Amino acid sequence: MKLGFVGLGKMGLPMALRLEEAGHSVRAMVRTRRPEMDRLRGTIVQAPGDVAEATDLIVLMLPGPAEISLVLRGENGLFRHLRDGATVLDCSTSLPTLTRDLQREATSRGLHYVDAPVIGGPTVAAEGGLQFLVGATDEDFATVRPILELLGKEIIHMGGPGAGHAAKIVNNMVALTNMAVLGEGMALAASLGLDADKMTQMLSKGFGSSYVAQRHMPKIIRGDFTPTFTLAMGLKDLSLASDVARESGYPLFLAGTAMELFQVGRAMDFAGQNYTAVSRVFERFGKSLRSQKA
Repeated sequence: MKLGFVGLGKMGLPMALRLEEAGHSVRAMVRTRRPEMDRLRGTIVQAPGDVAEATDLIVLMLPGPAEISLVLRGENGLFRHLRDGATVLDCSTSLPTLTRDLQREATSRGLHYVDAPVIGGPTVAAEGGLQFLVGATDEDFATVRPILELLGKEIIHMGGPGAGHAAKIVNNMVALTNMAVLGEGMALAASLGLDADKMTQMLSKGFGSSYVAQRHMPKIIRGDFTPTFTLAMGLKDLSLASDVARESGYPLFLAGTAMELFQVGRAMDFAGQNYTAVSRVFERFGKSLRSQKA
């Protein structure tokens, strides 16, 4: 199958490489070419219309709704150039309302549109261990599943168009709010004079444990905020959660507070650090478990 790929960032590049390793021809589009992209054997172009040529299926891995709309609906966008029957597989994080609009527009143009946002980071992407949350008709899901199986270990058909993006927003909202609560708990533990290593042991295995604590607490205590998913990206996803909640008429309580904490983190110049840097916000009001490892 001839594939297109738009968005060779930290997630997109390892995904595109896996598709090539599986024997697919990949034609990719990027705005700015980086040296690591030379690992791709396929053609790299700079305009969406150029990547659409002779493409059966095109994968999007873009920052958010604005970029998705531009790539698809722009003056030289994909919708103007994809051939009849082609499929757009959107693995970005986006608004389900926009996704459903794009799916309807794609159908009117003789195209197929599937939302399949990912869970997992760059290392997991390189290993083919991503989780995909898919929103699609049964027919379109059957079309994209063989491609997704090359990239992920778990593929969940969440429902019709837009359901994948809706589920991803909920997933990220829970994870990011969890991170904010963990940061507050670590600051309180430090103020109470508790030991960093023993707190890590407790929160990695006890009743208050979570994937966020297991994965990130040791790095936080070491002061390692090397970005894989930045605080700015976390704030963007919490903003998406706020948008969809407003559209549905549902009031956000805890997640709304978490979004305010991420906004404070951005104001404190943590935007480019890993999203776990939201824990540093609480350190301004008390002690830090990190000081025990200084």
